[in-house]
Amino acid sequence: MRINPALCIRCRGEYNLCGLSYCPVLAELRARYTLKNAVNKERIDGSSPPSIFIGRIGYPRVNVYPAAPPIHGDTSNLENPKTWLSMRLEDFISSRLSLIRGSIRARVEDARNPSRTLHDIQVMALSNKPVDSELILEKPVGAKYVFDEHSPPFGPSAPLQELRISSLPPPPRIVDKVYGDTDLSTTEAIWTLYSHGIDVHHISSY
Repeated sequence: MRINPALCIRCRGEYNLCGLSYCPVLAELRARYTLKNAVNKERIDGSSPPSIFIGRIGYPRVNVYPAAPPIHGDTSNLENPKTWLSMRLEDFISSRLSLIRGSIRARVEDARNPSRTLHDIQVMALSNKPVDSELILEKPVGAKYVFDEHSPPFGPSAPLQELRISSLPPPPRIVDKVYGDTDLSTTEAIWTLYSHGIDVHHISSY
C-alpha cells in the first residue's frame, strides 16, 4: 500500500487519514530509534525475551533464528501475546521490530544431536524469563524488517556466527523434567506441562 505523503503531513499520526489503524511512519521511527545503536554492527548485546523463530522454507533443512533487542532488562513483553492486546498497534510493531535475529541453517533431525550453537538456542528456549545474550553475526546487520501474515513482525537479521549466553535463568522444574524425558510422547509432554500450570504460549515455544 502506497500512502500519499500529503496525508501524512495533514495527519501527523493522529487521525488515521490513510485508513490504517496505526501510523506506519511512527512505528518505523520508534523501531529505528531502538535500533540506532545496533544497525551496521556485528555484535548485538541484549536480553532475549527469549525469542526463537523456526523457519519453514526448505524443510527439512530450515533456518533457526534466536533474537534479542539491543537493550537489557525485562523484555518478556516482546514475546508475550497476552500483553500485545493492551498495546497500541504502533508500540507493538516498533517493539517487535527491535528484535534482531541471527540465523543458522539446520536439519530438523539435528535437534536430537545439536551443534554447540543449536544446543545453546535450545537451552535459551526453555527459559521463561529474559536471557542475557550476545549475538555475534557474520556481517553487520541491516535495517530490513519482516512483515508476514503467518508470524508477528520481526526486525532485521544476519547469519549467526556465535551465540553467547551470559546469564540463563533456570527453567521451571517440570519443564526441565519433561525436556529430559526422551521416552515421553509429544502429546503426553504437552498435557503434563499444561496440567502443571505452564502457560500455553510457553508450551508452544518449547
